[in-house]
Amino acid sequence: MFPKRCPTQAWIYKVCSCCGSWKKPKQRVRFFRNSSQVHLLYKSRNKVLECSVSDHIPRKDMLSTCIASHQYERVWNQQGTIPYQIPPKEMVQLVDMQIDHPVSFPPGYPKEYMLVIESPSLPSIEELSRPELRLAGYRIHPCTFTPSRMSFVSNIQVWKLSNSQPKCIMDISQSYYDPLLLFHKEENGNSDLFKEEMKYSLKLCDIHWAPNGKKFTFCVFKPEWGLQLWLCDIEERQIYPLLLERNQRLHAICESPVKWFPDSQRLLIHLISNKTKSLTSPSIPQGPSVQHHYQVQRQAPARTFQDVLKNSYDEACLEYYCTHELAIYDYMERSCKLLPLEPGYFTGTSISPNGEYILIEEMTRPYSYLFPASRFPRKIQIFHIQDASTTIVAELGLQEHIPIDMDAVTDSPRCFQWRANVDATLCWVQALDHGNPKNQVEYRDAIYSISAPFKENPRLLCKLKWRLEDIDWSDHEYTLIWEEWYESRSRRVYSCHIPLEWNANHGDSPITTIVERPWNNQPIVNDLECLWDIPNWEDRYHLPGYPISRMNSFGKWTLRTVQLEKHNSSPFLYLIGPGASDKGDRPYLDILDTQTLKRWRLWQSSPPYYERCIGVYSEDDQQQVSQILISRESPKELPNVCTIQVPTLRTTYENSHSLDASHCSSFYIQSLTFFEHPFPEFLEIQRELVEYERQDGVRLHANLYLPPEYDPKKSGPLPTFIWAYPQEYLSSDTAGQMRDSPFRFVHLARSPLYWLTQGYAILDGPEMPIIAKKGGKHPNDDFISQLVSSAQAAIDYLVDRGVSDRQRIAIGGHSYGAFMTANLLAHAPKLFCCGIARSGAYNRTLTPFGFQMEDRNLWQIPSKYIEMSPFIYADRISSPLLLIHGELDNNDGTHLLQSERMFSALKGLGKVVRLVKLPLEAHHYRSRESVLHVLYEMHQWLETFCR
Repeated sequence: MFPKRCPTQAWIYKVCSCCGSWKKPKQRVRFFRNSSQVHLLYKSRNKVLECSVSDHIPRKDMLSTCIASHQYERVWNQQGTIPYQIPPKEMVQLVDMQIDHPVSFPPGYPKEYMLVIESPSLPSIEELSRPELRLAGYRIHPCTFTPSRMSFVSNIQVWKLSNSQPKCIMDISQSYYDPLLLFHKEENGNSDLFKEEMKYSLKLCDIHWAPNGKKFTFCVFKPEWGLQLWLCDIEERQIYPLLLERNQRLHAICESPVKWFPDSQRLLIHLISNKTKSLTSPSIPQGPSVQHHYQVQRQAPARTFQDVLKNSYDEACLEYYCTHELAIYDYMERSCKLLPLEPGYFTGTSISPNGEYILIEEMTRPYSYLFPASRFPRKIQIFHIQDASTTIVAELGLQEHIPIDMDAVTDSPRCFQWRANVDATLCWVQALDHGNPKNQVEYRDAIYSISAPFKENPRLLCKLKWRLEDIDWSDHEYTLIWEEWYESRSRRVYSCHIPLEWNANHGDSPITTIVERPWNNQPIVNDLECLWDIPNWEDRYHLPGYPISRMNSFGKWTLRTVQLEKHNSSPFLYLIGPGASDKGDRPYLDILDTQTLKRWRLWQSSPPYYERCIGVYSEDDQQQVSQILISRESPKELPNVCTIQVPTLRTTYENSHSLDASHCSSFYIQSLTFFEHPFPEFLEIQRELVEYERQDGVRLHANLYLPPEYDPKKSGPLPTFIWAYPQEYLSSDTAGQMRDSPFRFVHLARSPLYWLTQGYAILDGPEMPIIAKKGGKHPNDDFISQLVSSAQAAIDYLVDRGVSDRQRIAIGGHSYGAFMTANLLAHAPKLFCCGIARSGAYNRTLTPFGFQMEDRNLWQIPSKYIEMSPFIYADRISSPLLLIHGELDNNDGTHLLQSERMFSALKGLGKVVRLVKLPLEAHHYRSRESVLHVLYEMHQWLETFCR
């Protein structure tokens, strides 16, 4: 499986002293894997004579002639458009095999069924070449009114769970038929077309369980039609198409096209409108495109967003493709009724817990040419199903004045949501500092609510000193409110009791918009009790965990609480956490007494497995957890789903003891899935979670992968590929913490682990922490020196271990990792023999209003923007650099222009550089042809300059 490397021959390339171009003399060399020593070879007539003199020649000055066939080498040396190429067959096998096996469980307990989802192979470049519109951040497939970059599954199997081994009872691919072709066959009698279409590879998406857990919906994607809506009734063992009329087609551009009502009988669906006028493209320009800003002293900073609108025709296209209608489908009556609303640009819908109201968010004009659709004006309204009336909640303007600070938000109301534990109460958040974190105020956010029938004035629930992060409702009054402040990486969790009902505060205000009605300054909740104060959420070793939830009678997810005594208003909570420590992650399940803050450990992952809780399998009559679902894996075993019994709360509470790891390992475990390793040849891969120290004393970690049976003492150093991504931290203590487990499954089908099949040593994810100076707030103030120091520490560790030699270590990364790669080659030119940078940004002056986690603009810190731009220091790069970029990159800041300008600079300076532009690809590459070609390009580059 793993090829044994033979001595490799290569031509010696040198730079001509006259013209500066590469010259190939009639001389070549032979070198070996474990040595930088080469033997000069000379041609004498038709024979090759070996000279007894040996010399050390840098490998980056050689271009290998036997890394591929002569045809591949000829293709690789061409410029312009070249055919798609493929890497070595071992990499192709890894790309094509399915390793992940997602599963899905219904709500309700105990779990009776399980969906096993099969992933399809990568889409072809032909699928990506279908027409695509890029409008206001959307990427639209115009024929189907769906996103053009959707993710699909190829099949769904329904498994029945029981005390014995689970059994497959349904296979969607075996039951599916195409109703459109049946109509076509009845009308035209064309059976051949029907048989041919039955061979069509299924593309399934949007799987949604009904709240009762007895059925689920899914969509089937048809390239020339769109999405077909299907329902699977598990008890009847049948699947049904729900929308059979030709004029009823799902609309999926703005959000999920299907939502269940709490009664598990009705569905809210988004349908393509037949009332929209046809769209024609103007053949002659109507005039210039103009933008303006007249609001003096009011800043409107914008990051470098992609796919923004450009002209009035783009606006018309956006409205044409995003305008649709809402309807309610009744499964029992098999009827579909449109809501009596005009077709609109609906971007969000939410059904109230009692199923009588629908919260609707609709985009309105004017649009922006600088921001995506998420910043456009919106109208928030509540639709009353019984009397078909509407109540306007808010009319929000264009959100173009939000500061770029990480703690900045809009100054308009935001985060509209239904309260999960009452019939119909709407809540939202309003910034009290106008959304600007630089404004010094006592309270930052306020939470408001209003109950049906929405005729009274809103009530103030509480005020927060930081930004609201989340609200966890329980089935009772007990509530958790999360607030955070990114600048300090701090988070607080408050517990409180919010009444389920209170006296309405009616007013006679003529203002019809709910958020503009007068409200009472006296908050309903004054006793916010701090449950957890997390000074730095980067400190994983001391995180308190996260509460788990359950679906209530309204079909909404609420806190899973347990109360031993009825008079006790402070319940118990179940918590799951990563269990991070300096030995690696060991996820756990705890139960917390919210009154005394005492915890009991019910379960924890135990070596030699990595396990994590993924849900609750069963509960007793008092809703106490009795069995949980866990995902279990090891370095040689795929993740599989198991059930494990845990002690009930009453048993643990009465015994008053905490369970240790040995006790947890004795629990009875039953496997629900039995996925086997798809490639047994990879079982002997060596993986080690290593630790080393940076020059400033910061502890760093990385995953070191080595080929099977490799021993550095016997075989010597290997060519080495490092793949990394920098991260920002506020302190060295948190930066040096372990963030992985030595017992995770070795997932080889990803960069850079493909090259284990080619005899490389791989250092995957070495930490490159950028730490703020002591007492500082901005890690990037010392970006370059810390980046180089981290890379130097990794190389020193590899060389000291005997795994690598300094002349054959390559560096690579994607996105911000590509930015890191170019910076390392520019500021530490002797560390790496070559670099690979995919879809990166290299000139920070082209992203003047912030990038990554940097929220200061170019004019505030011009020196840092310049210092962190490898484009400015391109003349210092001496190692060969491979640039790869998708031509349709949709990520903010990583425009294709970044790679094109970097290539031009390096070429103009006489550097060794190659630019590969992938047609039709976005920030992450999807088509099989593109993925394989990227691996081919990377493999050729590494074999040439690193082998």
